[in-house]
Amino acid sequence: MSLSVSNNVPHSSPGENPDTSSLASRNPTRDVIPKRSRVQLKCSNAERITANASHDLNKENANALRLEIEQFFEHRDREILRLSKKYHKSEINIKMLLSNESKYRNMRAPSLRNALVHAKGLEVNENCKQGDRLTLADIQKLVDDDVSMQNPSKDQCRELFENLQMHRDLKRTGVHISNAAAALDCQGAVSRVSTEIRDLSERTGMCSMVFFTRTHIHDTTIPSWADSDGAIAFVSEVLKLEPMEFLARFEQWACARIKSGSPQENLQTMRADCTRLIIEGLRVVLNIKNVTMSYIKYDCNIVSKYKVELVGWPASIKFANPSEIGTIDKIRTLRQALRVGDCKWIAQSQRQQAAHMEKLTVKEAAGELVVKKRKERSDKGKVRTKGSMKDVLPKGGQEGGRCMRDSENDKGPQQPPRKKRKHATMTMSNTAKQLPPTRNSKEFISDYDDDTNED
Repeated sequence: MSLSVSNNVPHSSPGENPDTSSLASRNPTRDVIPKRSRVQLKCSNAERITANASHDLNKENANALRLEIEQFFEHRDREILRLSKKYHKSEINIKMLLSNESKYRNMRAPSLRNALVHAKGLEVNENCKQGDRLTLADIQKLVDDDVSMQNPSKDQCRELFENLQMHRDLKRTGVHISNAAAALDCQGAVSRVSTEIRDLSERTGMCSMVFFTRTHIHDTTIPSWADSDGAIAFVSEVLKLEPMEFLARFEQWACARIKSGSPQENLQTMRADCTRLIIEGLRVVLNIKNVTMSYIKYDCNIVSKYKVELVGWPASIKFANPSEIGTIDKIRTLRQALRVGDCKWIAQSQRQQAAHMEKLTVKEAAGELVVKKRKERSDKGKVRTKGSMKDVLPKGGQEGGRCMRDSENDKGPQQPPRKKRKHATMTMSNTAKQLPPTRNSKEFISDYDDDTNED
């Protein structure tokens, strides 16, 4: 039995505006998947009564089934708990064994088995030639026969996982060793992207185009483009350029922009990147622009003061200033963790703050942590003078406060009041003395003097 696919989209009349609300209406010549239609039948009174009775019976059966299913799940949970205690397995592990669904996914996290096989492969194939290397089956057999790999400790498992993840990251984002390998990789990626955008256009009607070009004159990658639904016509109709001319200009711009190449990565530049990422993350989480990072007194000056914590620091790297990390592999691992967000700043909860303060108290009592205390005031225990009234009275004036010298119970030597410093003020007379003498002009000039001079 075949499913007939026909075009059931209503067409508009020549004088009417065409319907463009859906992908099917905009493509009347394309085959359309028919929609499901239900035919409503007329029923007699007897059929309606029978249908209502059947509906009530089905509802009661559904409720009874739901209750029994709930009882079954309760019984199952009790049995899982009993099995987990009996065989010393976790409840999640037993539930996974009971389910029949596949545990494999397209993107899987590193497993202990994969980490062990990877470590063994590096061990046996490190100094072997291309034809002398062991196959995957042989390496797996060596892992099964190796007694030292049967029960690794937590630290060993963590190190194995980190090495495997670094290897996967290198395979995914590493640089090809030759231009030929880079060209083959680009060719395959362009083919996959072209297929994806064309299939996307068929499914959703999305129109897209993408251009690929090299960024250095020594690269052997061939510039190309991929489009869907004739999107490349945008270049010639709007930009008034031929696609090849546009691609040539794009290639020229890319090679000129990166003519000098990207800054060479070395230990110094990666240290600077790590320092910048740590400080920027701290300033973002605190919303303070001028805050600085403290690595030596991190627990006191950062965690205790600002109630934030840097989590996800790689376990294989000692927590310290990035400028003190001496190997490129470690600094690259730290920078990658900071970039992808595995190592980031978070705000502590009240429970975490209390646990951190308790931890600091234990370290301080054991002498592992030395906290520098502030120096006490020189006038501690003495009655302060009138000049220090602002230290005694609360904000807003004298209401609600009590001066220490007005108390009858206060005893102690009275300090003499501070003398007010006389500030030199320049009066108008002193200012006038420093200016050269001037002659004041008359406000009004009469004509009598002119008439006298003429006579």
